[in-house]
Amino acid sequence: MKEVVLGLTTRTFSKVVKRGAVTYEGIIQWAAANGFGWVELRDSRADMDDDDLRRLGSIASESGLALQYAWDGTNLLADSSDGLFARGLSKASQLHGARFCRVTIAGKVFRENRARLGYTLEEVRRISSTVGQQVGAAEGRGITLVFENSHEPLRGDGRRFLGIRELLQQIEVMNLAFDPANFLNLKPPLMTPGWDALGSFYEEFSRRIPYVHLKSAGGGGFLPTLEIRDENEARCIGRMCREGKLICIELPEMDDLETATRNILAAREAITLVAGPHIGTSRQEGTDGKN
Repeated sequence: MKEVVLGLTTRTFSKVVKRGAVTYEGIIQWAAANGFGWVELRDSRADMDDDDLRRLGSIASESGLALQYAWDGTNLLADSSDGLFARGLSKASQLHGARFCRVTIAGKVFRENRARLGYTLEEVRRISSTVGQQVGAAEGRGITLVFENSHEPLRGDGRRFLGIRELLQQIEVMNLAFDPANFLNLKPPLMTPGWDALGSFYEEFSRRIPYVHLKSAGGGGFLPTLEIRDENEARCIGRMCREGKLICIELPEMDDLETATRNILAAREAITLVAGPHIGTSRQEGTDGKN
């Protein structure tokens, strides 16, 4: 049985970091003191100082933590994404021991056009070409890219539009940062799947899902902590835990430090209830999306 490695993202602390209530160093040290195995360092614009990144990597290593890198704003359908990708990959390479880099696909095109239902076949071909190039560049630096579903539908209609399922079918080198709550938070006209469909999707692509974001959708947005309310949800999360995926608690931004830390610990307790004895904090091998 593989041991689950639970992590958290610095995104939850973005507001309190900006106010100076905590530093990235403080977040890493808190995570280590509270038994987490890794931290996703969310550098939204991929513009953190290289020296700061190397310093944080050293602090994490000394604390027994792994750091994984993430940035936002990628649009694989725009030529301008090339500069962001090169910068982000360079930043990720500054983190000693980072194995994964979480990126987005093209969520911006869905935000800008609320009537969009999915990707066209031609868009999937363009994305496929770019993903192949980027995956090769990242592998050359020892990093596995994981592409997160954000505003895309789970699947297409087989005729007019395509979703994440078809992207993975068409692009064999693409690994997914699986965010179930993003699928559950889709707005009309996009269809919101249930946990039965999400569980089937995970089963189909589990070998290419090394990395998972967990949060809860509700009320037209995301809840302040994780609430596991569905038997299919509990079953799917339990399976991801048993299979040793990197599980990242990705709660929305919190207004104060106390609320952020309290809600993260509550989310961990919810995961523990469905994962049983398979929760752990040591780093994992064999979860690179290629096993």
